[in-house]
Amino acid sequence: MLEQGHQIANTILKRVRQMDGLKNVPILFTIYREEEQESPVPGNFVQESFVEKGSSSFGKWKSIKEEFVMFPSSHANDKYFDDAQMVKAFSDEVAKYFPNYVGVIGKGFYVNGEMKRLTLEIPLEFNGKGEVLGFSQYAFGAAKEILTGHYDLEINVKSSTQNESLIYRDADEKEPVVHIFH
Repeated sequence: MLEQGHQIANTILKRVRQMDGLKNVPILFTIYREEEQESPVPGNFVQESFVEKGSSSFGKWKSIKEEFVMFPSSHANDKYFDDAQMVKAFSDEVAKYFPNYVGVIGKGFYVNGEMKRLTLEIPLEFNGKGEVLGFSQYAFGAAKEILTGHYDLEINVKSSTQNESLIYRDADEKEPVVHIFH
């Protein structure tokens, strides 16, 4: 894949440099690996190279070490065991509130092996806004207690018809924020 990506990048660079006004423009090339069509996580960038303005040759290709990881999954358990256990603990805590719930589905974004963003989805059926409010407060408390890392956090609570609430936290913030829709 990388060999073919480098060849295609060379062809693109030659064509771009032949265009009027683009001879002296710096260009950043990246190679992106797509996941399978059915994959619940997107692909990721794997390499990049910078071409100086006026140059018709690439600098060194540098690896980009980032990936998306699905929770729960065997890959998450194998490669990011502590994070997988944290997501499981949060899911188990949510199950205490709603015994008939399906489960938390999540996606972690990692750069150089460190989680930078965690997005979780909780699909549930509610019997009114009071349940949405109560559950969202409960999930907020569980997130505050269990999901304590320094990464962006987003928890989407959804019914079959709409988003019900959003719990989020920026990486540099200490406490999440809850937003109830409607």
